[in-house]
Amino acid sequence: MRIARSLSELKNSLDSLQASQKKVGFVPTMGALHSGHIALVNEAARQCEVVVCSIFVNPTQFNDPADFEKYPRTDEADIEALCETRGDIIYFPKYEELYPANQAKLIDYTDEELYAVFEGKFRPGHFQGVVTVVMRLFAHVQPNVAFFGLKDYQQFLVIQRATPHFFPNIEIKGVATVRNNEGLALSSRNKRLNETELVQAQTISAVLKKIATAGPATDIATLEAEGKATLQAKGFDTEYLAICNAKNLHHLANWHEAENYIAVCAAYINGVRLIDNYLF
Repeated sequence: MRIARSLSELKNSLDSLQASQKKVGFVPTMGALHSGHIALVNEAARQCEVVVCSIFVNPTQFNDPADFEKYPRTDEADIEALCETRGDIIYFPKYEELYPANQAKLIDYTDEELYAVFEGKFRPGHFQGVVTVVMRLFAHVQPNVAFFGLKDYQQFLVIQRATPHFFPNIEIKGVATVRNNEGLALSSRNKRLNETELVQAQTISAVLKKIATAGPATDIATLEAEGKATLQAKGFDTEYLAICNAKNLHHLANWHEAENYIAVCAAYINGVRLIDNYLF
């Protein structure tokens, strides 16, 4: 495993691997890696000849500066974990190379449909920061394929729709959410929860699974109301819980409005914000 801590080091590593003649897979992360990230890297290695994984806590996608400061940073443990994968390069970009003085502003791109709902609504500016950093990382790495976890489903859709405007030859692939034995979606934010809170957090996935299992046999509004009531009873402050069209995240009033569905949720537990979803 090669470690690149600058754009020049990244290019040197890619050149030494003759990446220009091979299929390059890319997994962008913010570190604090868990089994879900490792699954992304290994899936990239299964499909590609060269795999780059970046680690960069991107400040422009945090609408709350305190949240940015609290985000876990575990570089040494991340390196150790990645060295056990089939990846080839770990890239730690420099802030000034991703946000140089002449390109300090966010990319002038918007998705009026996806930026206005759920994560876009409750985290103003979040997706502008995500799209900016991902497109600039794409410019550095020049991958053929990029892999994103479907736990952040709305982010996946945003990137999938934005990429052709900037890099039409890069393919975006989603990888299924990795969960623990109790169904809790693995997340870097889980590191901020104590043992009691980790058990409590399993309620989110249980609620979403119940919705997915019930499906069109039950009224949408009833399922949403029951889910919110369950979360409230377990001590959650729910930001949103909705059943949507999986294609575009349109909130559904009736099942016949879509062919494929997704239940999405964001909720706080003792100040830690968790998100999850179930496709069905």
